[in-house]
Amino acid sequence: MKASEPRDKIYAMRSQLTDTFGRMDVDYNQPIESVFATATRYMLMQSNGLESLYHASRPTKLGNLPSWAIDWASEEDMEYFWYHSLPWMERRVCGGSEPLYRFSVDGRALYLRGRLVGKVHDRYVSPVCPCCSDSRGTAKYDTFSDQKVVSVILKEAAAWFSDLTAAANAAPGTIDPALTVPQSTLSSVASLLDFIRSQSFERIRKKFVSSFQLTPKNDLKKMVSKIASDRMFSRKFAAYLGTGRLFLTAKGSFGCALRSIEPGDLLCIFSGLPYPFAVRPSGSSYILVGPVLLDGVMEGEMWPEDESVLEEWEFV
Repeated sequence: MKASEPRDKIYAMRSQLTDTFGRMDVDYNQPIESVFATATRYMLMQSNGLESLYHASRPTKLGNLPSWAIDWASEEDMEYFWYHSLPWMERRVCGGSEPLYRFSVDGRALYLRGRLVGKVHDRYVSPVCPCCSDSRGTAKYDTFSDQKVVSVILKEAAAWFSDLTAAANAAPGTIDPALTVPQSTLSSVASLLDFIRSQSFERIRKKFVSSFQLTPKNDLKKMVSKIASDRMFSRKFAAYLGTGRLFLTAKGSFGCALRSIEPGDLLCIFSGLPYPFAVRPSGSSYILVGPVLLDGVMEGEMWPEDESVLEEWEFV
């Protein structure tokens, strides 16, 4: 929906969405950020779920918009791969738990219950692919139907994976200790990509998927060649790298995230949220950066049996 007045994207839907936007008064004196935050809050409360937080991950130019709120005025569109991937997340990450959240009295802060599961590596975060963006830095929907673009992206991935392979196989003392990664990183990359492929194609290609394993020996670059041999999955993988970034955690686990992720970001899982989230400290609080896929977490491996150990996180 296009509107010259950003608030009209909310107000114009009041009659159709009576349980959410319909609860809001039309008030053009209210700041845009406040209108969007209130609308997001009602969406979360009405759905009794946290999936709407994914849509808050788009870049925003509204300086006072809470990180958990959706910017309906944004023209950025980072959803190509995530749109096709998130529906098969069924709260396995969070052990099937129900959403646990609350808002501050003034409605500016969102509180979630969860736990820290990792930290983004200070060095190993892939660059943003310039060939996948227009002048706004937005991934185009039709980009990944162009096999030439896919080939360029896979070439960049191969170069990044070559660096990982070299670091994992380096003899002790031959490289900068800050660049060292464990040998297990090689298996972590293959494990997550196998997970993505098997889950996202499960309904239509289950039989073929079971016979297609990406497990590398000692060279991730060779694995990219195998990805390239499957036209459908190569486009999907290219969409990951084109709309986001690949990364390692400080302990060498492999992950994929939206391009807003940065070295040093924290990786968390939250009650009722079907995918891990990257978060960033902001004073004594945190901001939501965006959803991630992370090896060793996606099947609920890191969710505690005793949920009383979960901590409350404040997001602004």
